[in-house]
Amino acid sequence: MATSLVSSGITTPANLALAFGGTDVNGNSWSQQITVPFIGPVLQPEIVLSGVPATVQQNPSADPSCQWIQRLNVQESGGFNMQLSKFLVGSNDATGLISQYFGTTEIAPFGALQATLCLSASAPPAPIAYELDATSDSGATSRAVFTSSYAAAPASPASLSIDRSTLALSTPSNSGSATAPLTVSFSGGSSNWTAAIFPSNATTSWLKIAPARDRDPEPLP
Repeated sequence: MATSLVSSGITTPANLALAFGGTDVNGNSWSQQITVPFIGPVLQPEIVLSGVPATVQQNPSADPSCQWIQRLNVQESGGFNMQLSKFLVGSNDATGLISQYFGTTEIAPFGALQATLCLSASAPPAPIAYELDATSDSGATSRAVFTSSYAAAPASPASLSIDRSTLALSTPSNSGSATAPLTVSFSGGSSNWTAAIFPSNATTSWLKIAPARDRDPEPLP
């Protein structure tokens, strides 16, 4: 006989004792106890590359040399110090410009960097694949890729607004944490949107988004 057990709320590493008992066919009671070690996930050097927005829309009022603005985010998610060693923009090798774009060639454990790239095309460019490679101090390598797409300027430019300019964090008497909601509204532009926290909460969850994307339309009856 076999079974699966699921547990939550365990702070790893931990050794937990599991006790089992029952009665055999002769009516005799039995019991057995085993100690099971629980360990956290084994982290590996890894960088994650993302872009904001995923689909870049033209800004015709911007400088002609920067009609399309792509922001790249890179974050180290394994807890290792990494050296950025390779950067490809489509078929172009931009490794020599890593420091210019990201401000440095080194990313700290759980650290994050950003880069802003401009395109001057008059029409939406073809999708561009970005590749960023990094090497840890121990020699382990990680490769991250992100493909960005481009679209013409929307008829109605997108806008973002918030429901207040300041936040007052209130601490309940029975809680040691302070919380406050902030409502963000989107209008114009594309009807689809996504939102993400950057840098992501590597060890805490102090900031949350709900919902993180535009809800899918309800199906017709």
